[in-house]
Amino acid sequence: MSGPDIAFHMSGRTRTRVRLLAGLGVLGLAAGLLRAPAVAWSHLFLVSYYALQVGLAAAVFIAIQSVTGAGWGTALRRIPEALTALIPFGGFGVLAALFFSPELYPWTADPHLLHGDFKRFWLDRPFFLARALAYVLAWTLASRALVRVSRRQDADPSRAYTHNLRARSAGFL
Repeated sequence: MSGPDIAFHMSGRTRTRVRLLAGLGVLGLAAGLLRAPAVAWSHLFLVSYYALQVGLAAAVFIAIQSVTGAGWGTALRRIPEALTALIPFGGFGVLAALFFSPELYPWTADPHLLHGDFKRFWLDRPFFLARALAYVLAWTLASRALVRVSRRQDADPSRAYTHNLRARSAGFL
C-alpha cells in the first residue's frame, strides 16, 4: 500500500533565491558583528532560540500524537515533522551565541554572583556549554528518530512501527 510520491522538490530558480536570501542573512550578521557585536550576538541568540523552540514544539506535538494514539493529526503530521529540521540550526545558533558572547549571561563574567557550591558547579561556563551541546544533540537525534520511524510507518503499515513510534515518543517526552 504505497501512495503517490509527495516529496517536496524545489525548482532551480527557487533554490537560487533561497540561497541568495541565506547569503544576505549571513552578510547581515557579519555586518552586525562588525558594527555592534553585542547587539548582533543577542539578536542571533534570540532568533536561534525561537527556531529551536519551534522545532522542539513540533517534536513534542508528534510525540504527544503518537503516545495518545490520536488519529486526527495524521493528516497534518508532515508539517511538524518538517519543522523538527529547525532544531539543529537553532541549536547551532544558540551555542554559537553562548560560546562567542558570554556576556549574554552575567554570571559567566562574574562567578561571585553565584552563591552556593551546586549553583557554581551547575552554571560553570564549560559545564553549561557542554550541557547545552548535549541537549541539542539529544533533541536532534530523538526528533530525527521520530520522523524516521513515522516515514517508515507510511511505507509499511505494520503495527510494529506504531508501537516503536509510541515507545520512542514516550521516551522523548
